[in-house]
Amino acid sequence: SFINRPSKEELAERKRVQDSIAMVRLQEAEAQLLSEQLAQELQTTGNTDKNHAQVAEQVAALYGAFAVSAQGEEGVVTLENEKVRVGIARRGGRLVKAELKEYKAYGDSVNDLCLFQGDESSLAFTLVTNNSRILSTENLYFDVVEQTTDAEGNTKLTMRLNTNIEDCYMDMVYTLPANDYMLGMSIQPHNMQLALAQNMSTLEMQWNQRVPQQEKGRKFEERYAQLQYMFVGGDIDKLSEQKADRANESARLKWIAYKDQFFSTVLISEDGFESSQMESTPQNAKSHYIKEYKTTTSVPFDITGKKSTDLRYYLGPNHYNTLKAYDKELPSQEKLHLNELVPLGWKIVAWINKILV
Repeated sequence: SFINRPSKEELAERKRVQDSIAMVRLQEAEAQLLSEQLAQELQTTGNTDKNHAQVAEQVAALYGAFAVSAQGEEGVVTLENEKVRVGIARRGGRLVKAELKEYKAYGDSVNDLCLFQGDESSLAFTLVTNNSRILSTENLYFDVVEQTTDAEGNTKLTMRLNTNIEDCYMDMVYTLPANDYMLGMSIQPHNMQLALAQNMSTLEMQWNQRVPQQEKGRKFEERYAQLQYMFVGGDIDKLSEQKADRANESARLKWIAYKDQFFSTVLISEDGFESSQMESTPQNAKSHYIKEYKTTTSVPFDITGKKSTDLRYYLGPNHYNTLKAYDKELPSQEKLHLNELVPLGWKIVAWINKILV
């Protein structure tokens, strides 16, 4: 306990992250409240040019260069291949639905198995503007720039977060291969140094998800549903599957997995997650949900756009050979070891399950 206790620097970093999160939540609540007040005021006073001008002025003060994206069109864009079907929302530019086309949940022989939908999952990034405003992408609207599918069935979707500054925007690019469970997600800023704070070198990220019950046997499903994560060095750790648990990791993480008994949602960072806080909370036995997972972390971010921030989603089954295949022909330092999501028992008998079973 003495040897492994955090250093003063690690404690200071944790406090900075916690203070930053608290400030983000406070300003998000303020932005949401003001936005609702503006909409109500416009509805009450009438739809006139004068009222529109007043609202536009208040929105500009609130969102700065991102005022043009503060309002927009709701909607979900669908991407699918032979294995998965996903929905990307215009608001937030985030994944709001994931279905596995080869599986059915217990008690539903018609619909494809759904890992999450709607508010069951959320992913938001924090933006610090050059006028010291803290905004969340979950409150901003993205425009669909392009959606293409090539001859082999590989799909690409480009969504753009615009600003009122010429040639200054941020693209969210999703790529879905023809026959794969892995969804690519690339954040590509373009001249964002004109709109964001100059010292912004990371993107703080909040990722939450509630895992619905998929199997008939709830207790057995609860036993195998847990949050797992891998450090950049290759070591793998996990939170308790039996009780509420949390972890604060200052070391870089390669991936974080929201795991159910037979299926997982895994978020992978090409450059690693930094200063990660993770929580796992079992849900009430009468609830439709098994666990609720929450993560607050950050990823490297280059506001000039010289380098993109690349992430990947694994949305699929905890199938050993499927997961093992992602490490094929990769050097040892780049292997994901996603197959560790499959429980093989104690090490003394794991080789029997791995080879024979």
